[in-house]
Amino acid sequence: NTYAEVNIAIAENYQGQNIGTISLILTQIHLKKNYSVKKIIAKIKKENIASIRCFEKAGFKEIKMNQKKIIIMYI
Repeated sequence: NTYAEVNIAIAENYQGQNIGTISLILTQIHLKKNYSVKKIIAKIKKENIASIRCFEKAGFKEIKMNQKKIIIMYI
């Protein structure tokens, strides 16, 4: 079961333009095609609503929240 963990940071001037979502989708395609990755995981702070929405738009689903208030998502 091959998996990868991803995170993303978009410069403030470029936020709100779907660059993060598009980048995540392209990253998924690349990892699955070239590295046979089956699961991609992201750890996001609970209060980072913009990042959570970005990952959701890219198809990620929440699986759990740990004690540090970090939401773990996967696709």
